[in-house]
Amino acid sequence: MEGIGEVLVRWLHLGAVTTVAGGLLWTLLIEATWSRLARWWLAGATMVAIGSGLYLLFASHHAPKGYHLWIGVKILFAAHTLAVSAKLAVSPAALVHAKRLLIGAVASAWIALLIAAYVHQMK
Repeated sequence: MEGIGEVLVRWLHLGAVTTVAGGLLWTLLIEATWSRLARWWLAGATMVAIGSGLYLLFASHHAPKGYHLWIGVKILFAAHTLAVSAKLAVSPAALVHAKRLLIGAVASAWIALLIAAYVHQMK
């Protein structure tokens, strides 16, 4: 049985990751530029996703066979997504030529979410 703190951190992590993935998808499909507020939201969600992800990684005990393999693959996809979001949050001028970056980051984000669902089902 999980404690209430771990459940809250898991939901915080899920909310931050979907905020980053949704923000990148929104930028790709609808908006070509970001406001200052949107950049702060993306930067904040990126930091929350990294912090809560590290907590969940270090708090996972008694992992089944294959768990760390899938977590490693998920972290690589998530790192790609977070690197693109950090680059675009810091320099909004990079959005001019960022369509290919955004397509890759959105695809990586959704693959990481699918892997996360599979890994959570393994526990």
